[in-house]
Amino acid sequence: MVNVNMTAPLRILLNDIDRYNALIRVIDINDQIEAAGNREVALKDRDKVVSALKIARIDLVKALKTEKILRENKNLLLTIVIYLQRI
Repeated sequence: MVNVNMTAPLRILLNDIDRYNALIRVIDINDQIEAAGNREVALKDRDKVVSALKIARIDLVKALKTEKILRENKNLLLTIVIYLQRI
């Protein structure tokens, strides 16, 4: 279920996660095609691609955790901002 109150940064992050998951599926399909005997579809620099995807996953997880912390503490953060503006 899509939350209509979803923030723009969260929506962007979820779209990034969808794109990441799509890449994982494409690599899996490519691996299956290669395993079926079609060696010409082998990914060049597959190890580099997998390494880059691992780094991307770590970054996505950190971003999700950060977004959750900010979202759960939005009221406190707004209170602090308002207080600092009065100083």
